[in-house]
Amino acid sequence: MFHNILSGAFIAILAICASSHAALAQSRPSLPMTDNAYLYEYGFTPYGSVLLAASVREIGGKTAVCGFWMVKDRLQAYVIAHGLDRRARQTTSVRIGNVHLLTGLDFMRKVAPDEFEVGTMARCQVTEVAWQAGFAKQKINFRTPRLNIRS
Repeated sequence: MFHNILSGAFIAILAICASSHAALAQSRPSLPMTDNAYLYEYGFTPYGSVLLAASVREIGGKTAVCGFWMVKDRLQAYVIAHGLDRRARQTTSVRIGNVHLLTGLDFMRKVAPDEFEVGTMARCQVTEVAWQAGFAKQKINFRTPRLNIRS
């Protein structure tokens, strides 16, 4: 079961944390999603929402962020026309504890609602941050800056 609060058939919002300098990301392997994933919801009230699942893994001694996303509540034309879902993923930073892992989640793939579950293949982004044993048990924090919309 994914960590956090159950919202309908899915999980709701995670805490937001401050960002830091970006770590250089390298490769993009794919691994099955584990049951210790954290979920984050981008709510474009009242225009729909996007839900993403993410976990951290050790790949070759480095820390990797793995995940996928789906449309939870149908995105309205306003969100699509302004590319808000894409822009939100591009500007989201991921931290674990006080360590900044990366900024930008465009490497994650979109999945259908019935694929949004443990075991689904998740794309990963390997960072330059050395893996630490305690990372596996720490909470992942997401931060999305406020998006400026220009019509």
